Amino acid sequence: GDSAGGNLAVSVVLKLRDLGEPLPGAVIGFSPWLDMEHLGKTLDTNAATDALVQRAVIEQMSAMFLGESGSPADPLANPLRADATGLPPMYLAAGDHETLQDNAERFADQATASGVEVKLEIAPGQQHVYPFMAGRAPEADATIANAAAWARPKLGLS
Repeated sequence: GDSAGGNLAVSVVLKLRDLGEPLPGAVIGFSPWLDMEHLGKTLDTNAATDALVQRAVIEQMSAMFLGESGSPADPLANPLRADATGLPPMYLAAGDHETLQDNAERFADQATASGVEVKLEIAPGQQHVYPFMAGRAPEADATIANAAAWARPKLGLS
């Protein structure tokens, strides 16, 4: 999943794990938006280089997502608050010019510390969800190729 879809991909797997259901062989997240508390440092430090996502937009979108009764600390809304133990292998990618860069970095660190296999790719000079530029930007093509090469054996496709 990308952006909010990256959150959904992680949250669904967290819920499946908690229910004792079968888990997918792998999860891929491009620029995952995971932090509903807006605590990430790159939300501010990369504001001048991110043309797509700014703090005000994230704050408004998270308020709509959570609604009146939702908690930004709920692990299913904010996977950075979740225990990642037992999750499948993950490939996370983000651009180093995007405000959500450290969402991917912090979750990668958290998941790795919980014993999850994580491959993290931070692409220099890239914006939020830069893989959508596949076919137009070599960095996007490279990330998609890297993610596919990583995922194939995880999914039994090697």
